[in-house]
Amino acid sequence: MLATPPHSPPLMHLPKVIVIGACAGGHEAVTHILHALPADFPAAVLVALHPPAGTTHRAATLWSKPGQLLVRQAEHGVAITAGQAYISPPLRHLEVDGGSRLILSDPIAGLRPVPWVDRLFLSAVAAFGDRVIAVVLTGGDSDGSQGMRAVHDVGGIGIVQEPSDAADPSMPLSSLRIDHPAYCLPLREIAGVLRKLAAQNADSMVI
Repeated sequence: MLATPPHSPPLMHLPKVIVIGACAGGHEAVTHILHALPADFPAAVLVALHPPAGTTHRAATLWSKPGQLLVRQAEHGVAITAGQAYISPPLRHLEVDGGSRLILSDPIAGLRPVPWVDRLFLSAVAAFGDRVIAVVLTGGDSDGSQGMRAVHDVGGIGIVQEPSDAADPSMPLSSLRIDHPAYCLPLREIAGVLRKLAAQNADSMVI
């Protein structure tokens, strides 16, 4: 069981951060959301995504199009920047440290899944407090539910894909059972809500 980070005041000089977790069917779901976010999106997006069969380490770079949010594969030690999305590399855990830099780590024997959605969410809560917006999309098992509860506990915002709209409803259902996220939406509505939430107080947030 992952330990929930202690409650701490949010780091007010840092921007809002959106963390997204997805597994089965997640490639299409994540791509749908990222394609709907503009290049000047005022928040950073971190994605823990189980790659589909045949995905290469360069796949994430193919998701950006002109006028859309810049999408890149996460690299260890890179500083998080608003207006960019960072995708977990295949078979690596993705986290954020207290200094707003990305952390990549190798799988731990016997622990699944990889990347671990809860691990990303909990690290974001520890670094950003109530500035975290967490999104749980389609996927199997219960990954993401503990992290979603931690986001709720510190005053962040939770969004869950409507289970009937998900390719695999297990992850959304688990998050709904363990917590009460602010939004439960079909995939087509999630990006619009993220744009509205990220724009709130955006002028006062800097990297």
